[in-house]
Amino acid sequence: MAVLVEGISVVVRRDVIDDRFPGGWRQFVRAVPNDTLCTDEEIIRVGFMSRPDVEEFTDQLEKEGLVFARNRQAVDIAVVDQVNGPTLPNSWLEFARLSLTGSDNKVSACWLFEGKRNGAGIHMPSMQMSLATPEGWRYEDSLSANFKFVPDEPEPVDLPNERPSSVDVAIESAGRILQVQLALGGASSSRVFGDNFALGYMFGVHDAIFQSLNIGTGAEGFAGMSMSYARLFDDDVGTRILRRSLDLQRDRIFMEGMFSGGREAIAFLREQRAPLALSAHLRS
Repeated sequence: MAVLVEGISVVVRRDVIDDRFPGGWRQFVRAVPNDTLCTDEEIIRVGFMSRPDVEEFTDQLEKEGLVFARNRQAVDIAVVDQVNGPTLPNSWLEFARLSLTGSDNKVSACWLFEGKRNGAGIHMPSMQMSLATPEGWRYEDSLSANFKFVPDEPEPVDLPNERPSSVDVAIESAGRILQVQLALGGASSSRVFGDNFALGYMFGVHDAIFQSLNIGTGAEGFAGMSMSYARLFDDDVGTRILRRSLDLQRDRIFMEGMFSGGREAIAFLREQRAPLALSAHLRS
């Protein structure tokens, strides 16, 4: 079985709750600050929409005797984001995008796996797994339905001597800044297309990153931006959003977003400071 992952999820081993959490399962349930809890009886997931809320909850669990991390490895608790999976390495949790039974819809999920691992890749206890979701959860109303993920890509060819290009690094960096914020903000492509601040923020992030890597504004830079927008949405929608952004270069609200995105991108690259302005704007 697996548990749903949406937004930023705190995932806890159920055996740890039963063995070490004061008051056991009942007291843990009372400590959960929202209605996103779900469990497959092996792990427990609680979802959040902001990192400060995640930190407050994990701090509370640590005060009760659980261990979040040791030597940069998740121990009793894992923080898992909807786009990129676990934020720290661990030996007990698997993460993937799973198809919902009877539909083409996919959601992010994680599950306990402590069996033998045969190389890299996703390890599953069986070919079919049921999914635990919060009470009353429906895909149509969910964060999973309102965020466009990057499609699964084929495994890369092993080229150990080939280094990623500057454009590849820029696209990866922009994705790290934007994907989680778009997910946390519950932003559909149509919402982003009609939001000049969001368009400006996204463009500002790209502009700052591309400049920091000395990628010009000519054909190489435009091609890189086009690829990045296509990864964030899809080819057609990403192209339309980028073109819309280029048409708004003198719009005041667009420029405010652009400056905000540029500042946060630089702070992220230099100080690893978490970017938050876009997700906060989309939720307001």
